[in-house]
Amino acid sequence: MNLSLEELTAEIAEISDILLFIRDGLDVASYPAWMTEHHHESVREAYLEYEGARFTFKKRTSDFKSRRFPELVRALHELRESLISLSAKKNFSEVAAVARYRRSDTYRSSRGLHYRLYHSGGSVSEALANLVSSISGILEPTGGGPRSLSSNGNALKEVVPREHVTSPLRFEIVQDRIIIVPHRSSIDKEDIETQKAAKQDILSGGERLLDNLGNSNADPRLAEVVRYVQDKLEHDSNVIQVGLATVACEIMCDSFADELSPALAGLTKSHILKLNMYIAQFPAWRRFAEQAASAKLTQEDALAISAAAAHVAAKLRARPELADPEVPRTLEALNALIKDPSRATKKAVFAVWRSIENLIIKIFTYGADLLDQSARKTVDKVSGAAGRVAALALMSVALAGAVSLSPLAGRVPESGWIAKAVEIVERVLAS
Repeated sequence: MNLSLEELTAEIAEISDILLFIRDGLDVASYPAWMTEHHHESVREAYLEYEGARFTFKKRTSDFKSRRFPELVRALHELRESLISLSAKKNFSEVAAVARYRRSDTYRSSRGLHYRLYHSGGSVSEALANLVSSISGILEPTGGGPRSLSSNGNALKEVVPREHVTSPLRFEIVQDRIIIVPHRSSIDKEDIETQKAAKQDILSGGERLLDNLGNSNADPRLAEVVRYVQDKLEHDSNVIQVGLATVACEIMCDSFADELSPALAGLTKSHILKLNMYIAQFPAWRRFAEQAASAKLTQEDALAISAAAAHVAAKLRARPELADPEVPRTLEALNALIKDPSRATKKAVFAVWRSIENLIIKIFTYGADLLDQSARKTVDKVSGAAGRVAALALMSVALAGAVSLSPLAGRVPESGWIAKAVEIVERVLAS
């Protein structure tokens, strides 16, 4: 930051004025009488949340003379994070998109550069997005202008790879919300008919195995895991999902092998052998298995990866406006495979790693695109404002996962990009 203390306090005074005008736009008294009771309640909730953030900032900066420069800078950082978080909440964003920014006709900006963006009659959503951008411009050492945004966006695009095919999960971002998308694993053309026949044979064999398990004294968990594999094989087109289910089934069957009769043990082993032969037909599984074997990850690393997955899943579960519920739910289900590192297979650990990595790749790529769009000002004002705050919130979640994975990235094939991406995204979020 190249501002003096006097210049910084002048900026803060102007920001405080703008916060007041935004508050006026959210004030429920300014809305027409035809709004329903539900709408009134949503506006009131948004108003109170916003006022909490504004009051905190006012309290932290009210007495400029007694405040040190770092304290004021920290207050600006906290205000920006609060505004980003608020704007990403569904109830707040819906109100902010229709609420009008209300500036006093007699108000005259003493500075006029950043604040010409705040025209009376625009939406509160636009004003908030502009305010976040203005605060970033104050905090960004390079100026935080369009050139800086574009530079960071391009740098991120150059570093972040495409999503890995050697992952059980692939993602997409639709309407600023991350979702899981189905991904069909391809197979060599000449093996397609063989694959179809083998799949049907395994499904039939699985039903026979389930009948035998049901008529035995075997632990019910064996039947559950076999049924889980059946479901994955029949309905999931991603061979890595099927392969991981097979690994889980094999571990469970080995654990209870002593409880099975010789005939049932033989039937179980035969079924698992067929499953392994089936998934080996797919190039994606073979590559996945090779990369998992070459990853130099220890039990301690597995614990760190599991903690990272749990943290990311918890963050996304707490922010349903940012992620479809299936995303944290599936991450948690995968993570259950490695919660006991002493029993976790290398394939399971690698699968969790690749899943988190793909999620980070998708979010960072989305953020890079939006940074570039913001720099060129080609996005629609309202959707662009909402998109920017959602992208920053998602990037914050992804960054937390990337920071956890970064120290281990050198031990995993094709993951060396993470450390450089972390550096760029930290610069973006700190600006």
